[in-house]
Amino acid sequence: MARPKNDQPTPAELEVLKILWDRGPSTVRDVVGLLQGQGDNRAYTSVMSLMNVMAEKKLLKRRPEGR
Repeated sequence: MARPKNDQPTPAELEVLKILWDRGPSTVRDVVGLLQGQGDNRAYTSVMSLMNVMAEKKLLKRRPEGR
């Protein structure tokens, strides 16, 4: 069953947004490193999925870079 649509950020999304507000544009790897520095040991793929959902919600913009 799909989750109901909610345009409001979840607590996990708020953590990522706070990092982005402080640092400005950042890569997933940057965010993972900062979360780990705060004691949050989320996997790279988990943070990437979270940020993908945030982009779909229009909470952040994605800019492809590199590969």
